[in-house]
Amino acid sequence: MIQLTKLLSLLCLIVFNCHITVPPALSKEYIFSSSESKEFTIAFMVLSEAYHDIGIDIKRETFTSARALIESNNGRTDGEIGRVKGIDRAFKNLLRVPVPVLTVQFVAFSKDNTIQIKGWDWLLPYEIAYIRGVKCVEKNLPVGTRVNLLTRQDHLFMFLEKNRADIAITTLISSYWVLKKKNIRSIHVVGELKKVPLYHYLHKKNKSIFPQIRASLEKMEKMGRIEQIRNNFFMTD
Repeated sequence: MIQLTKLLSLLCLIVFNCHITVPPALSKEYIFSSSESKEFTIAFMVLSEAYHDIGIDIKRETFTSARALIESNNGRTDGEIGRVKGIDRAFKNLLRVPVPVLTVQFVAFSKDNTIQIKGWDWLLPYEIAYIRGVKCVEKNLPVGTRVNLLTRQDHLFMFLEKNRADIAITTLISSYWVLKKKNIRSIHVVGELKKVPLYHYLHKKNKSIFPQIRASLEKMEKMGRIEQIRNNFFMTD
């Protein structure tokens, strides 16, 4: 009887010790916001692996590009899947993890393949369409540019097809799938504008996991795993 009592006491001690050593932050599922653009599918795959390596499950919730920032900055989601460097200057509740999860190429599209765009200033004579909330485009468009702000990638190309804009600006990754899915052949790349790295952002309420996710992404970057995930995506999709 004494031996049984000692055994039960030992088991209780083990269970108790196991319980208190589980980090409370790792028991939560984190939800990150993004738009529906295809590049964020790739970035989410990178982050899913990075978080899995530190024992955290994540989900992605999609909004319009502008709305996604509002949701993450207000803390209704746990952060952003991927955004350009510097948005934390305006959205002060977000913390940038300084490891690029993806690099995107912004390009100009048009039905008129005689148009040539060799920089942002070359856009000034034209009427432009782009996705509301895309900070890279907002920041670089020359003052005085005529713009149409839309909410979806496929709307950009509808605008071009209906001659409601001269040029649409978006990323090469996003446009590839829209043009392929809708079998659009009348729209062409008329200029490359800028390559931009995208970074993961955490809401400051989650700052306790910042060191872990930074270290996990740094490890993946050093091993070439981030680039491998991107390349595999294009090979299989």
